[in-house]
Amino acid sequence: MKPVVMSLRYTASQGIAQRGYREQEGEENSVNRGNFRELLHLIGEFDVTVAMKLNDNPQNAKDTHQDIQNEIFQIMADMVRSEISAEIREAECFALMVDETKDVSKSEQLSIVVRYIKGEQVREEFLHVRRTEGLDADSLLSTIKQTLSQCNIDPHMCVGQCYDGAAVMSGCKNGVQQKFKKEVPNALYIHCHAHRLNLVLVDVVRNVEAAAYFFETVQMLYNFFATQSPMILS
Repeated sequence: MKPVVMSLRYTASQGIAQRGYREQEGEENSVNRGNFRELLHLIGEFDVTVAMKLNDNPQNAKDTHQDIQNEIFQIMADMVRSEISAEIREAECFALMVDETKDVSKSEQLSIVVRYIKGEQVREEFLHVRRTEGLDADSLLSTIKQTLSQCNIDPHMCVGQCYDGAAVMSGCKNGVQQKFKKEVPNALYIHCHAHRLNLVLVDVVRNVEAAAYFFETVQMLYNFFATQSPMILS
């Protein structure tokens, strides 16, 4: 089991995909079964025990099924979040950074990052990515609070919150930052500098004709392919 866990940890830490399109064991056309399985088979060339497990064990005893991979990843994620939570409690304060985006299935995903001090170093750690049911301030705030609670992080230790400039996030009356600040008065809001820089660059590009034409063309191509059915594209 250890080679399986270590292989998954390696691929995850390197930020590479685990699985391929054709990864079934024994499938003749599976010239590439994905990074995880190929890495295990590479280890098997130097480890007889691993090779026997992959080649001789029945399918339900190889510990390579995607459900097992996902379960191991979940355990790893819980361990990492537990360590982050412990470090935040030791630091006694943290800042919160949140941004939302749509994934390929058009589902809204909320990325949550925490920033805190450990010793003499500033740590910035990815905490969670959560699907949110709504895009209103109450739904987004509820998702943030639920995530902090599940990670055993006291929201009242928050001293800063950083979002983009969208009204639903940064609104001074009904935005997420204002609603959160009512519950946590010390959580000062800061407009994300990366988003501010992006706004500046967008304004600059608009004054460069060639660049404006390029991005307009890219946007038109995206709109075209995003609205076409798979049958038409095939």
